Amino acid sequence: MPILTITTNATKSAFPKEDTVLALSKLVAKLTGKPESYVNVIINADAIISFGGSAEPAAYVELASIGGFSNANSVAKALTDAVNQHLKVPKDRFYVKLTDVPASELAFRGQTFG
Repeated sequence: MPILTITTNATKSAFPKEDTVLALSKLVAKLTGKPESYVNVIINADAIISFGGSAEPAAYVELASIGGFSNANSVAKALTDAVNQHLKVPKDRFYVKLTDVPASELAFRGQTFG
């Protein structure tokens, strides 16, 4: 149920896609305490983005999950470090949005989780 979505103007060729998405999947499972089999990671590369009036490398990161944010600052730091490491986007060039989704608002296989 955790869904990590990263939209970035980094090019698809700027990072190893499979290694990056799998590393982020493991990280999200660890950070949320959810089984990795529930984790969904989406990287939208080659986006047209400006941040702070500049088109330099930037991103928008959102982690949505049913719970799993008992320490939001440590989750935000770990995601920030990972995006910087794997996608080479400077830490001061993106926001991280953490969304605690009610179980009744997220569905899988045609059924909500709550």
